[in-house]
Amino acid sequence: PSRGTAEPEMRGLYILLTMNNEGGMEVLKYSGRLCTQKPDIFYSKPVQLALTIFRAKKDHNYAKFFRLLRCPSTPYLFSCIMFKYVESMRKETLLMMSRVYGAKHKTTGEAFYDSYPLEKLVNLLCYEDESEATEACRHYGITVEGDQVLWRHSKFREPRD
Repeated sequence: PSRGTAEPEMRGLYILLTMNNEGGMEVLKYSGRLCTQKPDIFYSKPVQLALTIFRAKKDHNYAKFFRLLRCPSTPYLFSCIMFKYVESMRKETLLMMSRVYGAKHKTTGEAFYDSYPLEKLVNLLCYEDESEATEACRHYGITVEGDQVLWRHSKFREPRD
């Protein structure tokens, strides 16, 4: 019987665990070496998935990051490590969304977007339920009424401990 190797998975896990080291430079150096020294490992599905997750986080592409987290084909251990970054990605996302959806028209002062469905936010940012999403929004000063996030009435702020 053939024996598989766990090297691609281990290399992918290493990439995920070191994503923040040196501002991401460690992953770039590591993957560069891996590409030249072990191309078969570099182009394996686990390593490519880890690099895709790395890019999504580095590029602040929250939709892709959370889509990969939800994806059934993402290995369980990869998802566990991704949870290390979930809170910071949610915070960045709520800040971006409050700026975009809460932006006001220069002449009228009215918000471009009034509301956003809470259920959509739950799905987008992988919250357990609307209660958890509401709590997170309120933590950052984002108004939630019923099943809607009200950007017009919100100003993102980080609470002081």
